[in-house]
Amino acid sequence: LTLDPHGHFTIKGVDYARSANEDSSSPLYHSLDLENLMLAGHSMGASSTIMAAMRLPVKTAKVAIAQHPGICGPFGPPPCLGPGPLCNTWMPADFEVASAKMPMLLTTATNDGAFWPAPQTAKHELGCFHKSTDNSTSKASTAFVQFSEQACVEDGKGGRYDRHWTTGGHDCPMKNPSVETPWVLVAAKLYAQLGGNASSKCHAMLWGDEAGSLSKEPSAEHVVINPPS
Repeated sequence: LTLDPHGHFTIKGVDYARSANEDSSSPLYHSLDLENLMLAGHSMGASSTIMAAMRLPVKTAKVAIAQHPGICGPFGPPPCLGPGPLCNTWMPADFEVASAKMPMLLTTATNDGAFWPAPQTAKHELGCFHKSTDNSTSKASTAFVQFSEQACVEDGKGGRYDRHWTTGGHDCPMKNPSVETPWVLVAAKLYAQLGGNASSKCHAMLWGDEAGSLSKEPSAEHVVINPPS
């Protein structure tokens, strides 16, 4: 859980992975492939993912996946009222810089009501994606998907013995199984395992237009695919 809109906590995660991989007392010692990292986050964690992808050096991570991020500024919510600590969300220019460094996938759901009453959250997130990519020289290898209300309906099954969580709308990634999870795994496998291999099945699934691809996802209401150039 993070309320960090500037990417600090995501970057701390990268720093922790590097440190643990070199710490002989850590169970992760020499077990992490630091050449093939990916960034992923949900809600404010997704906003942090976008900002970390913008701030981290090129080649730090191979792909970034932002699931249901906050609405872009300046209005948000949360709003961006100025530079530095006054800006509590991401700006289209931040996404544009990030997408010049790595492929970017942004997801949402029609019944996401976290930032605006549904379906306005999804509408604004799509608008943010278009503002970030339509006239951008770094729009290649970016994608947006809005999953349907039916695919992301609350099922009442979120939780464990000591707590409960929702699984609908904004929390669609928490469903088990979730319609979003396979696409997170496809992107992760394509870039963190297969090196973005353009002849791979994963590449065809993420960027292609044939049956079984993201562009043909039956549970999606809106899909925007800007394939690699």
